Amino acid sequence: VSDTSSYSSPLDTRLRALADEVAAEAGLFVLEAVVRGRPGARVVEVFVESEAGAGADDLAQMSRRLGFLLDTEDLI
Repeated sequence: VSDTSSYSSPLDTRLRALADEVAAEAGLFVLEAVVRGRPGARVVEVFVESEAGAGADDLAQMSRRLGFLLDTEDLI
């Protein structure tokens, strides 16, 4: 069994860059950001945390902002 956890596609790399940018604006940091699935059925997963703990409002703000950027860049 090969380990693919260190593999990062260009899509994952761009997602991570956008997620890091949005997270920093909200006082959060990204633990992991990945895109799963095939074109037309993609799932974006971004796991974040903060020193003070990430609240629901923080997560909602991050989701809206990141979603906007993903739509703007037509990334997914």
